[in-house]
Amino acid sequence: MYGIVFSKVDTVSRGVFELFSRDGNLRYRMSLGDYEIYDLKGNLAFYALNKDIVYLDDLEEVVSKMQERPKELIFVSRHEMRNPRPMFTSHVTGNWGGAAELGGRPNMVSLANPHTITAFYRELCRVRPDYGLESFECYVEATHHGPTIESIPVTFVEQGGE
Repeated sequence: MYGIVFSKVDTVSRGVFELFSRDGNLRYRMSLGDYEIYDLKGNLAFYALNKDIVYLDDLEEVVSKMQERPKELIFVSRHEMRNPRPMFTSHVTGNWGGAAELGGRPNMVSLANPHTITAFYRELCRVRPDYGLESFECYVEATHHGPTIESIPVTFVEQGGE
């Protein structure tokens, strides 16, 4: 079972959550702290209500309180950059050094599953033409923001645009 993580304050994250909701794939289970938790086709969906997705360091504690625990967390997010362009990225979270200005803890990297990161990269590259997104580039990105999750592998999947 996977945990797919969304945030109401992230435009891409909220949009994908709404797509799942509109298609009838979400079934409400419970609320824990600042999260609504849903069943998503046998996986768990965590919907953060009032925090940006890079600052969800408390999610690890929320997951530890649950009877069913996902084996990995997949975060759906926007990708921001100084010179925006259409792209998809996948990466693990954490901060190699210095301050943790974009969430997470300084000098810590989350647990990673490189197979998941690579699978998202390959699949996003493969399906671009099916959706008219040939202009989107695909990247495996460097680790550079939170949240920091140490007990469960984490993959961020991001969409950037112009």
